[in-house]
Amino acid sequence: MEQVTEEFERLLSCEALPHRHVAVIGGGISGLVAAHVLALLGQTVTVFEASGRVGGRILTHRYAGQVAELGAMRIPETHQYTLFYCRLLSLAMEPFVNSDRNAFYRLRGQVIPMREPGRLAEIYDLTEADRDLVARAPAGVLLKFVNAMLDGLTEQDKAHVVSGDMTHASAAVRTLEATSVRDYLLTHAASLESNREGVELIGNTIYLKEVWQASCVALLREFLNHRDRPSQVVTGMESLTQGLARRLGEDFPDRVTILERTPVAGIRVDPARPEPITLTFDAEAERLPTSFTHALCTLPFPAMRHLVLDGFSPEKCTAIDQFRYAASTKVLLNFRRRFWEALEQPICGGASVTDQIAGQIYYPSSPDAPDVRVHPLPVQFPSFDPDTMYAQRSPSAGDGPGVVTGSYAWGSDARRLAALPAEARIDAVRRCMTQIHGSDVNRYFDGGATMAWETHRWSSGAFSQPGVRGLALYRDAAMRAEHTLHFSGEHLSPDPGWIQGSISSTWRALAALIDDLAAG
Repeated sequence: MEQVTEEFERLLSCEALPHRHVAVIGGGISGLVAAHVLALLGQTVTVFEASGRVGGRILTHRYAGQVAELGAMRIPETHQYTLFYCRLLSLAMEPFVNSDRNAFYRLRGQVIPMREPGRLAEIYDLTEADRDLVARAPAGVLLKFVNAMLDGLTEQDKAHVVSGDMTHASAAVRTLEATSVRDYLLTHAASLESNREGVELIGNTIYLKEVWQASCVALLREFLNHRDRPSQVVTGMESLTQGLARRLGEDFPDRVTILERTPVAGIRVDPARPEPITLTFDAEAERLPTSFTHALCTLPFPAMRHLVLDGFSPEKCTAIDQFRYAASTKVLLNFRRRFWEALEQPICGGASVTDQIAGQIYYPSSPDAPDVRVHPLPVQFPSFDPDTMYAQRSPSAGDGPGVVTGSYAWGSDARRLAALPAEARIDAVRRCMTQIHGSDVNRYFDGGATMAWETHRWSSGAFSQPGVRGLALYRDAAMRAEHTLHFSGEHLSPDPGWIQGSISSTWRALAALIDDLAAG
């Protein structure tokens, strides 16, 4: 935290800057962070937010005093940028229990407790070596490949993997970036036949089947940026963005204006003009500021494809077009009773995994759950060493309401769910959960909520997920400013898919924007 605090102070350490009116396009966490820093530097800021609320892909659902997340849901302890703002806003935190051995696999028609991973060998035709690994934890089958990738890399190579910098990367790193996870798994085995079932097991038990087409570098970035001991905001993750917006209104009423329901329709960059950035709007814009000397665009690239872009470099336009994003759909199920905590082997967090359309079924973390070690991936991923993963917990008696994330689906399953009307999505996921928990699901069910981020108008995708050669081909152009128009967001960071990435990329972009301001 000390390093992040020092970085924040460096952002604010400029001598008096010329006063400018800066446009911030997008009112998610990136846009709000940018407005906060710029206001502290004495600038006037207008935030243009297309939807009717701030927060972007941070969205909290509330039911009977409980909170659950339709978007971002956890903060690893290594994510000091995110925790910096949680502390700035005095948000109460609690552990997010990412794994619980009392949860279940429901695979190939069988329900298997996660505490008995060896039983997976009964339904997958594995090699003898993989059977031994699975007996400890299914993750072992994947970790043998990950370790093989890492063994061939130097410390400098690993630094390039983490940063995503392929320009200066070695041939070994560039080869991994040009190889999909699936191709690596299938080709680095004794034979395709001997490994096919192992790959199938990894895809289903660890829910990686929807990232097979991502590059190996994207997978390694998650391992090297270790994700340990996550937490969550007690009052919901939306308290982070709503709290920051409220702070802007209270502290800078004359400097920061947030205009909701004001979608930008076009952006023009013309360096020959005194105010080189011009915004256009579908709605009546007579009273809106439209010309600016400096601006920051925080929109996801799929959403930028909706805009008319004029004066952008061909390289930037290509990056906006080709940068790959993942689909993700969440379905939340409300229950009048937390029956999963009243089981003989109570479930106090973590997720069950199914090969049906629901994918991952996350249970709310018990308020009595202690800190526990968790996996380094943003998916349900039991530890290779169960003794360091799990801890005894003192659950509630299953009384009172609760909200289960009945589905956290990626990729094709997310798109299949998104194709259904909201109520049909909820019903489909409820049926999947019934296959694991039986009649209690219907007995205590009380409606739900859902969000399909790929079909959401103002995001058009859940999070960036660079595909094969995506970083080598598009990263530099994606991050580059267009004259005095700068860009930020999780897609332009070493932490794609996380709040951390949104904040760190915004601070990076602000440092360059501040230099532009200082230059006059």
